[in-house]
Amino acid sequence: MTEKQPTSVQPSAVTLQSIAQDLLTLLDRKALLELRAKIDSLLGLSVELSATKPMPRPSESAIGEFPEPEHLAWLQKGVVTWNDWREQHREIVPDLQGANLSGFNLAFVNFAGVNLEYANLSGADMRGAFLKEANMKGANLYMADLIGVNCQQACLEAANLQGADIYKANFSHANLQEANLIQASIRRATLVGANLHRAKLKQADLLQANLVQTNLSQADLQKANMEGTNLIEANLEEANLLGANLNRANLCRAKLYKANILHAKINGVTLKGAIMPDGTLHGGGAANGEQ
Repeated sequence: MTEKQPTSVQPSAVTLQSIAQDLLTLLDRKALLELRAKIDSLLGLSVELSATKPMPRPSESAIGEFPEPEHLAWLQKGVVTWNDWREQHREIVPDLQGANLSGFNLAFVNFAGVNLEYANLSGADMRGAFLKEANMKGANLYMADLIGVNCQQACLEAANLQGADIYKANFSHANLQEANLIQASIRRATLVGANLHRAKLKQADLLQANLVQTNLSQADLQKANMEGTNLIEANLEEANLLGANLNRANLCRAKLYKANILHAKINGVTLKGAIMPDGTLHGGGAANGEQ
């Protein structure tokens, strides 16, 4: 008689995939930043904190060319000194418009209300930074580390956040209209009431993100991972969700009118009270399968 082997409890594929992705996100980012630094070195590019002209941008003549030299000088002294200076001079609104801060360590910096319009923050370490109500319109945050930042009510209109790590960050009521978030890691982030109208989110990872009442109208969410995402009362009108993963997402009372959900994964999706792509009102219950 063959002895029955005890069965072992295996972790779910979703759990393993989530843990692995969290690790790979950090590893991939580090490798890419190291590669970029080597390329910059070979090309003889300087990465010093400076007031040099930022990369080409629209409406150049309509805005200032450089940041305020005195404000930049305080930042050059380090985050601790900068934060102390801001605490002692609360009446000053720092102007770092167009500053080249690429690759710099700005972890836990106080940039609340600061003008960072069109600043170059690509590859910068901004973990835990305080950016509430900051103006980052058109800023370059490519591959920036934004883990745990507070960007509530900040302006990031048309900003480049491609490949940025926004894990557990707070972007509630922020303006991200037409922002580039392609392949960004937005896992477990909070974007309640944020404006992402026409934002580019192709292949972005929004696992378990909080998008309650978020405006995603006309956003490009092709092949985005939105598994377990909270989209209660979100506006997804005319959004492109082609091939997106919406498994176990909560879309109660969401607006999906004219949204493209072709080949989207919808296992366990909650659609009670949602306005469907054809304009009909969903009666309730969980959807299953692929559209």
